[in-house]
Amino acid sequence: GFANLKISNLIPPSLTCVHQPAYEMGKAAAEMLIQLIGQKRTVKEMVYERKVLATTLHIGQSTMRV
Repeated sequence: GFANLKISNLIPPSLTCVHQPAYEMGKAAAEMLIQLIGQKRTVKEMVYERKVLATTLHIGQSTMRV
């Protein structure tokens, strides 16, 4: 699973998930939008920009040996 939602631990077996940094993703998107609004950069300049954010793997019971 992705996003490491709390529900992934409530349903047995708990799901192994990749935690995505939602706050940081939103912050990066907002910064890009502010740059566009302030005309500091153009959409053309940003089209191929890539930002890589760290993720973590939360291992649940869904990948454990029985």
